[in-house]
Amino acid sequence: NWAVKPNFTNQNLTCAFTSGISNFVCGAGGAIFRSTDFGVSWVNVSLTTSVNLSSITFSDGNNGIVTG
Repeated sequence: NWAVKPNFTNQNLTCAFTSGISNFVCGAGGAIFRSTDFGVSWVNVSLTTSVNLSSITFSDGNNGIVTG
């Protein structure tokens, strides 16, 4: 079931990746957030970029690629 979540960031988020309970979103200004509880809470994943991100995917549970 889908549910509307209150904003947890002021960044525009444009992409998402879901695998089991792990969920990732990315977007403007290098923003990446991860949830490990089906989207109930989100944690900022720090990157050293301010590039607007447009795609995220993972080859396994520990390795991923994000593009901007």
